[in-house]
This record gives sequence, C-alpha cells and structure tokens, in this order.
Amino acid sequence: MHQKRWLKFSDGNTSIGQKLKDICDGAGLQQIVREPTRKGNLLDLVLTTMSDSSKTTVLPSLTDHKPVLCETTLEVAKVVVVDRTVWDYRKANWSGLRARLKEEDWNVLSEKHASEAADYLTNRILDLAKTFIPQRVLKDRKSTHPWVTAKCEEALAKKNHLEALQIEILATSPSRETEELLDRQFEEETRRCNEIFSRAYDEFIQKTREEIKSMSKAEKKWWRLNRTLLGRASKKSCSIPPLRIETGEWILEDAEKASLLGKTFESKSKLPEKKGDWIPSKGGNKQSSFMLLRVSATRKILQDINADKSTGPDSLPGRILKECAEELAAPITLLAKRLLVLGEWPDCWRRHWISPLYKKGATSQAKNYRGVHLTAVLSKTVERIISAILGDYLEKSDAYGQTQWAFEQGIHAGILSL
Repeated sequence: MHQKRWLKFSDGNTSIGQKLKDICDGAGLQQIVREPTRKGNLLDLVLTTMSDSSKTTVLPSLTDHKPVLCETTLEVAKVVVVDRTVWDYRKANWSGLRARLKEEDWNVLSEKHASEAADYLTNRILDLAKTFIPQRVLKDRKSTHPWVTAKCEEALAKKNHLEALQIEILATSPSRETEELLDRQFEEETRRCNEIFSRAYDEFIQKTREEIKSMSKAEKKWWRLNRTLLGRASKKSCSIPPLRIETGEWILEDAEKASLLGKTFESKSKLPEKKGDWIPSKGGNKQSSFMLLRVSATRKILQDINADKSTGPDSLPGRILKECAEELAAPITLLAKRLLVLGEWPDCWRRHWISPLYKKGATSQAKNYRGVHLTAVLSKTVERIISAILGDYLEKSDAYGQTQWAFEQGIHAGILSL
C-alpha cells in the first residue's frame, strides 16, 4: 500500500493506497506515524480521529517490520461555564443613540493628544451606547465532550451504581449463582450505557453536519464546527501543542507557550536597518501639504464595516460604528485630522490581541507559527480614512520598499509565487 504524497515514505502510488486515503479523508481519520516501519517504507499505519491526544513511537525491529507504539491520553469529560457580557442588539434604541451622538460636542478632540483623543472618543461612544443598548450575560457551556447529554450522564451513573453494588455484594462471599447474576446484570447495563453514548454521539455529529450545511465558510463558527466534525478540535486547554526551544527543553504550560510565541513574533516584526533617508522615486507625484479629509468619505467607510467582525481590545463593536455612521462620521474625521496634524498614532491602538496560526513544518517549533492580529475596529477605520489620501502617493513613490508587498494594491500570494 503506497501513496507517496500522503504517506511520505513510499516507493510510489498504488490504487489501494489512494483508496485508503480517500476513505480516511471522508471519515476524518489522520495517519500519525511519521517514520518508516519497514526498510525505507511506511507500511504500518495508525489511523485516528484523536490526533491531538495521540502519540506514536516507532520501536526497534523485531522482525522485518518495526512495531509501532501508540499512546493515547483520554481525558475525563469536563464542563466549564464561562460568563460573557454581550450587547442585546434586538432591544437597542438606535434612534435614541443616534440623536444623543448628534448632540455631543466633539470639538474637544482637536485639543487633545493622539492617545487621549482616541481614548476619549472610544469611551464616550461606549458610555452612550450602554445607555441605549442593554447588555446581557451569556453563560457559555464549554465541554470537552459536547455530545454527552443528560441521558448519557444518567446511564453512566446507573452503571457505576450497579458496579459499586456488585463489589459490595461480592465482599460478602455470595453463591456462584448470585455472582453470575450480578455479572450478567452489569454486562447488560454496560451494553445499554455504551449504546446510549454511541447514539448520542451519532446524533451530535448529524446535527453538526446539518448546521454546517446552513452556514457560510466565511463564518468562524463554520470552521470551528468543521474541526469538531473532523475530530480535530483541541482536547486541551490550549490549542498549541508542546513547544521545544533550542536547548531541547519542552514548554508545556500555556503561559510559557504564550511568552515564547510572543518573543518569536517580536523577533520577526523588527524593522530592517535603516539605509539612509527615503527619497521619493521620480515616478511619484508630489504630495500636497494640504490633505482634505471628507466626512462623506468617512461615512462610506463606516457603512461598509462588516458588523460580524470580532471586537478588538477596545471593546467597541463594529456594529455600533456601522449603525451610527451618519452621526460618527464627523468626530472620526476630526480625530483622523488631529492624528495627521500631530504625526502620532494612539498608544491604545498599538495594543493587539494576537492568535498564533500554524503554517508549516514541525508544530513544536515556535518559528513555524505566525501571529494573526485582532485590532480595534475604530483604528482600522481611521487607517482607511488616511490611506484614501496617502495610499496612492506612497505606492507610486516606492515608500513601501521592495519587500512590503502586503501594502500594494492588486498584489497577492499567487502573484508573488510566479
């Protein structure tokens, strides 16, 4: 059985190898043996839906094949209830909020420093929003075994009770007939319990599949449910596996992993050594010292905000900015003008939430992850406002240099790989 692209250590490709790969892909099974098991070929496979909690070790040869040891960590089901405060938009008084925002005197923004102005605008919008939009507390029930229902728990409790009763009776040296009766009862209860768990799991998978069908791939929930369906959802408190540092030491604790990844991302984010002052290329147009920011342009940017995007560290939702685009266009334009005059960027907008995303190579190496930044929606809005008047000039003037492709319009990874 060979499939070179899938099994790596193969002489070539065979029809049966491809057929097995198709079956595994359809069932969400992953092959987790990473070394040859017979000469230079990988012929002894371990297929599982529990790759996050399973580890394989290829042992020394006993015959012509090397045995494979598979160790699986099975966790006891845990349920954690997390309180989360959310905006109740269904009961929002949008007309009242819009009217109150329109009455506000925003000229104070022109008198503050960059950070003070951004903080003031953000906090003022949030304070007024809390007056007109109620909030409620959601209790998120997070379980390592989401398919375990109340019926499952009841069946398990009944089986455990019967087992305890059996141990208690056996301690009194009962007759052989009594022992056999207890064994039959326990076996029957175990079979019934297994059937209930199996049925609950199948129903959970079917329900998840139906839910995925009704969703768009653009939704984060689609990806989360898809990982659950494929058995790739993390069974740990942290989705990042153990990381190994240069000394060979393994980092296991979540806080230490976060610290290591943070230092790694920081080392990748350093600016290159400055090579003299930047001189605009001859092809660039001259940028006027008078830069006109229009309230109408800001309003359009606010109206185009995706209300479903995650809220950043400032806790100001994009939906509020979108719903109140008409009333907030003027103060946000005023803030953007102030930042241009001062030539500063607010400290509160330099704070990002960073989620590590695995790219390629060994998952134990921090360098094989890149950080996905979640920033304040308001900061991205102001970036777009300023970019509308400076972006064209900066691009034509070679201000981004030869390696900052991400800032150039029409450039994407497909073009860069050509």
